[in-house]
Formats: sequence, structure tokens, C-alpha cells
Amino acid sequence: MRPLGTLLSRAVPSGLKFRLHRVLLTPRVRSALALAVVAGAGSWIAIDDLPRLDGTVDFAVGWVKAQPSIAVKDVTVLSASPVVESAIAKAVDIKFPASPLDIDVVALKETVEKIDAVGTATVKISADGVLEIAVAERRPAILWRNKRGIALLDEEGNFVRNANSRLDYPELNLIVGQGAERAVPEALQIFASANPLRDYVRGLLRIGGRRWDLILDQDRKILLPETFPAEAVRAVAILDHSQSLLSRNLSMVDLRIKGKTIVRLKEQAVMGPELLQASVVGQSL
Repeated sequence: MRPLGTLLSRAVPSGLKFRLHRVLLTPRVRSALALAVVAGAGSWIAIDDLPRLDGTVDFAVGWVKAQPSIAVKDVTVLSASPVVESAIAKAVDIKFPASPLDIDVVALKETVEKIDAVGTATVKISADGVLEIAVAERRPAILWRNKRGIALLDEEGNFVRNANSRLDYPELNLIVGQGAERAVPEALQIFASANPLRDYVRGLLRIGGRRWDLILDQDRKILLPETFPAEAVRAVAILDHSQSLLSRNLSMVDLRIKGKTIVRLKEQAVMGPELLQASVVGQSL
């Protein structure tokens, strides 16, 4: 078999031979050209010669794979926590050094993105022979209590990981109930509106997969409407600021009926008559 440089130089004008030979000294270029020549042969070779072409392709591919100059020597994971990095290391089943022809970066990207805590991933092979995996992790935004325990969900409701205890994440709010994990964006809006009431709030309970109860301390709750629940909570916060609603001895605030606020008192509670039933303007108190 004729040397690759000799074969190519015959098809190139003499004025370019010097520069071409300099380029061919680069191992990566030699490898790429070898594959290009073999691939180009398919456009003019006769059907009867296909068995021999198979052998040529196998030889060229094997030769390229054997080149140490293009071998992938290691893997590095970028922007990942130790837990996620460990999960990625288990998912990447590659023995190094490896040929870049044996690494399917598209399939590897899909594998990495199947890890629960990974939102998106990019996979590439660097010029110095390192497999680089950069990930954007899902960030815990809320706690979800379910039959199996407590899980961390991101702001879209995607599972991130399990939690041992709610106390480990004091900055995150808690949701429970049927279909709660499917309404995380709405829950986050409600918690944002309830921020002025944060000293009272314990969590959100999903009722019938269609609406929420805002659970407060001392076994109290605010029954929210199916529509515009965040606005309703914001109105309660305004009323609490102006009339100290939640500092009173009440057991429930019912906002389910549009235009009305119904307050249920605990036994022996003392409350001004203006708080027994308040008119609502639109979706607000």
C-alpha cells in the first residue's frame, strides 16, 4: 500500500506540495485524511470491489484508532457537586485511553441527562485528549412529602434527590397531598405571596388535585380558591398587616367563595366584628 502522503501529492499542483507535506506532518490531519480517502473511494469503486473496500476501511479505521496522538486519555466533569460527579462517573463506562471513534458523545450526553439531578449536559472531546462533561444541575426549590418519604424537587417539579429530614433544608417550603408534585410552580407563587406570613406558615396541602390549603401553625389553615390562589394569599397578608388577623385566636380562613372571606374562630375567641366576614374586591380581600 502506497504511503498516504505520496498518494495525495500526485493529485496536488506542485506549488502546493511543500505546504501540504507540512500539514501532513500533523498526526490529527493525517488521521482525518486517511478516513477521507477511504470514504471518497466509495464514489468511484466498482460494485465487484466492495469486499476489498471493506478490508481497506477496516484497516484505515484500525490505523486511526491505534494513533496515540488522538487518544482520549481522561474524563473531567465540570460544574457538578460531588454527589452528581460520582453518579456521572458510574454512568460513564469508558476505559482510558480510548479512541475518539469509540466514544459516542451524543449517546453519552443522553446517558448523563438521565441522572435525576442533571438538568442539561454538554459532552465534547478537547484538543488535548480529555473527555469534558459539563452539567447544569437541577436546583432544589421545594420539599415534597410523599408515601416514600421526603423528596427535593426543582422549580418545575422535577425530582432532584431524596431528603433525610425536612430539618436539613430549613430554607425550603413543604408541599403534601394528591398531585402536589405536579403543581410546584403554582405552589412557589403561593409561598412567595405568603412571605409576609412566613412566621405562621408550615406548608401547603393539595386538596383533590385541584386546589391548596395553606397550613399554618397551631393547626390553623387558609382554604384557598382554585383560581388565583397566590392573589388570595397576598390579600390575607394585607389584612393581617392592617388588622393583625393571624395573631387572633382563629382556626380557619375560608377564601373558596369568590367575594367573601369567612373566618372560623376557636372556642372562647375574641375578635372584632369586622373580621367575622370581610368583603372581597375581585380576587383580593
